[in-house]
Amino acid sequence: MKSFQQFMNENEAQDDKMDLAIQDVENKKDAELEKKKKKEENKETEERLKRITDLEATVGNMQQQ
Repeated sequence: MKSFQQFMNENEAQDDKMDLAIQDVENKKDAELEKKKKKEENKETEERLKRITDLEATVGNMQQQ
């Protein structure tokens, strides 16, 4: 029969494994969210740059008239 100490050590080891697994899942989720956020920021930046280019072209056309 296992001693109480052995039982507690085994439970602690299982808890540590579970904590690591949970932490891995959370890290992957955070990385995915960060990647999605960066992609969205890049899209917004691209749209802003296009609007700036369009405005510069419009101003250039107005100045030539």
